[in-house]
Amino acid sequence: MDKILKLYINEMFKLSRKASTIILLVLMIIGCFLLPLFIKVNQQLFLDNGSSFYEESSSLEQQKKASENRIAEIENEITALEGSADADMQIYSLQMEMVSAKAEIEKIDLMLENNITGNKKDGFVYDAVGYIPVLRGFLADLATVSEEDRDADWEAKNALYEEGIALAYSSVETKDFKAFIDFEQRYYQTNPYGTFNEAILQQLIEQTDPWYRLDPSGGTDGKHDYNDIWAVIYTLTEMKYELDSGVTTEQTMSSTRYTALSPKREAELKDRIAVLEYRIGNNSLVLASESPLWNLAKSYSAGLGQFLINILLLVIAGSAISQEIATGSIKSLIIAPVRRWKIFTAKLLSLFTTGVIAVVILCIFSNIGASVFMGTDAMVPYVYVSGDTVHSMPYWLYDLLNLFAGNISTIVYCTFAFILSIITRNTALSVGVSIATLFSTGIAVQFLDSMPFPHQLWMDFLPFMNFDLAGDLFPFSSLMEPLDSIMTSYGMTIIRPTLQFSIIYLIVLLFCMLYIGFDSFTRKDIK
Repeated sequence: MDKILKLYINEMFKLSRKASTIILLVLMIIGCFLLPLFIKVNQQLFLDNGSSFYEESSSLEQQKKASENRIAEIENEITALEGSADADMQIYSLQMEMVSAKAEIEKIDLMLENNITGNKKDGFVYDAVGYIPVLRGFLADLATVSEEDRDADWEAKNALYEEGIALAYSSVETKDFKAFIDFEQRYYQTNPYGTFNEAILQQLIEQTDPWYRLDPSGGTDGKHDYNDIWAVIYTLTEMKYELDSGVTTEQTMSSTRYTALSPKREAELKDRIAVLEYRIGNNSLVLASESPLWNLAKSYSAGLGQFLINILLLVIAGSAISQEIATGSIKSLIIAPVRRWKIFTAKLLSLFTTGVIAVVILCIFSNIGASVFMGTDAMVPYVYVSGDTVHSMPYWLYDLLNLFAGNISTIVYCTFAFILSIITRNTALSVGVSIATLFSTGIAVQFLDSMPFPHQLWMDFLPFMNFDLAGDLFPFSSLMEPLDSIMTSYGMTIIRPTLQFSIIYLIVLLFCMLYIGFDSFTRKDIK
């Protein structure tokens, strides 16, 4: 072991002095740190900030003009119908349409007066104002009911709808989200659309109550995006509905398929619901609008870092043996009383150590760069379920482990390059073939995922189909990303081998490659 340790230290010393190693590590550090600054300075290139108020107000003015024109048309149509036989229903329908058009103008005027355009700053107020045309229509419909035909709820409905219109106006000033939630719950109890039941009310309560806990301002204080909160709440209620109904929805390119909930899917839903409720209760959500630049910076930095790590390790692995054979330096080790397997082990350990150091550097500087220029709000703990209990993991530990899991492919490619270096004894060939294999993997995965045929068993034995261990090891990481991203994958199924299969497969694959390389290195003559 003493010989192996000395050889290992010698290999690490040689690697630390190589110009390629130093250059690539320095590039990674600088790139990971400064990329967030570039994204921050050029944020307009990365974010769609939407239309200006001038553009939005112009659109509202156009809508107002269209409603005014429609009112004039309706007046002419009513005048033409007056005195006609059997025209009462037509006139009534036109009168209701006029009420709606006038209410739409009322809403637009209120929006223009208060600079309400539906942007992030408006929050729930935009929805509150949107009730005006709806409630004006219901009030007009109630007004047509004669006194003798009015039911017991008529006065209560009339008062509630008037309250809703008043609330729309007052919300502009008071920003009272609690009052709006209370109104919505009572509004749906009036059964305005004829579809009310206790389940709907319960679902509404399950949506609005945590909504208020997440953001008591209803998106008006600038800290949270109202639509993002909605995405969180909607995702949670949809998962609960799927669990309660026992039916899962699978969306394909051409159709929607409903199937019975499998035990695996049921367990997954229970865990995801528990994690999301924990995050809501502990205010540890990462919302799409709150840290879009942070997420971009982190992903770009991590992507650049992983690319440079791959190049660094492939260059080192591809030249580990072949270069020393070409220069003749390997002979000094063999001539010395050092067994070849010890040389092989020391070089392999130094290669993996360099990879570990590089990943740690990547983790540190990608997070430092994103934090310095974007803040630390998105650095929330990783929450997971183990043994029916919700646990949390510090963000830094999670990110480091996630990066290691995401670099499993690098281990395979580097081992491949290392073995090629031994077998071919040609540095250029070893590095070139390994890099070509690395870049072709992504194309192959996309190609197979796009194929119309179903998953085939033989696909599980393709190496690159077993590289995505991070998704299986950290199944709740998507809940750390912007939560509206859940919606993009909800109900979609991409089949991958199981975690157990992938681990066993990779161990066997690495063992086979290392055995071939070891056998070649220890048996083949070195000239």
